[in-house]
Amino acid sequence: MRSARYKVRTQSVALGDDSDLRWVSMIPEGAIFAHGMEWRFDADATDPDNLRFTFDDAVESLERWLADFAPAVAIEHDKNGTAAGYLRRIRVLTASEAAGYGIKQPAPRMIYGGLDLTSPRWAEAFDAGEVPYVSPNIRAWASTERDSAPGYPFAIGEVSFVTIPQIKSQQVPVAEMRGVALSEGGKMTGMTMEDCAAYCADAGLDAAAIEALLAKLFPDMHKAEHEADPDLADAPDAEAAAELEKAAEMEKKEDEALLSENGRLKRELAAAKRAFAASSVRQRLGARKVSAATEAMLADAFLQGGTKFEALLADLGGSKAAPAAAAPVAARTVAPIARTSADANLTECLTNYAKFDALTDDQQWDRICELADKENIAHWQAASWIRYSRMPDSVRERRASGLGK
Repeated sequence: MRSARYKVRTQSVALGDDSDLRWVSMIPEGAIFAHGMEWRFDADATDPDNLRFTFDDAVESLERWLADFAPAVAIEHDKNGTAAGYLRRIRVLTASEAAGYGIKQPAPRMIYGGLDLTSPRWAEAFDAGEVPYVSPNIRAWASTERDSAPGYPFAIGEVSFVTIPQIKSQQVPVAEMRGVALSEGGKMTGMTMEDCAAYCADAGLDAAAIEALLAKLFPDMHKAEHEADPDLADAPDAEAAAELEKAAEMEKKEDEALLSENGRLKRELAAAKRAFAASSVRQRLGARKVSAATEAMLADAFLQGGTKFEALLADLGGSKAAPAAAAPVAARTVAPIARTSADANLTECLTNYAKFDALTDDQQWDRICELADKENIAHWQAASWIRYSRMPDSVRERRASGLGK
């Protein structure tokens, strides 16, 4: 197989330098209605409490949010601990810029999202056209575990692959974005016929091949130039054109084979990283028992790097080193002394931790289960809520926005 080299790709649009991201449209400049609420992204001033944002403020907040957190790519907004990938980057295009890339943008400006699809199954489904729309779970006011108060006026909790999106008439369907890709270079803003000819010559194409390519890419300009310059009037004959077409077809097949091989290697690397993360998480957990969903969440944090994994492990009662083998426990010779306390309901436990701490182990577990079932959250989140009197971000943001589950 020959080595890869750069070529002119007329259906490739560079939105950044992440060549493996899939790009989708998300937030238009203007008003959208979701679940009976109006969100405005063209307001004169930003007022998150009333769901009003200037477009620039929304973009700035979302960029800061993505610098600290990678929202997951869910399926039909189902938050079950698994995801198809992450939202990594955003880009903003004006209507005229989008038109230059062949995108029929329905708004003056639009936020586009770059998706890092880490699931091979969903990456293949996306590329095969099985994902018709995306739906961002938008929220007013968001925060991370490092914030004492919400510091992001606008954020996206997760992005879902959906059949029926909330944003319908102002979203560019995924199928119409399939011609938009990322390159490893800078932004391609359009290429003149002269630039293209120089580019092809630098890439090593012969004169006949360059002439044939220019005739296809710039038919009107190429024809006018030939009519103005008699020395360029002779076009390649039919036999030469057939040879060029055959060579182009072989080149296309080689490119496709190379892309397929690169995709396979990327999937294998992602699977190896995931396996290593899962193994490391199990080793660090030691004898502690957690659910499969919590283990997957810890593996995601491990892959992201930084301090999030250690923080989550600490919340679960873990330590930085794997626990040593448990020492044999001597058999009880006397019955344990039971706590003497009156029972306390969930409201009392949430407002006064001392009352929760005074309960028996069984009573404490009952309160944790009651809160987890009521708010549809994990048991460790419910325990943390009671212990530190801090409502989980997912519950706060769900109550604030009313979007998603």
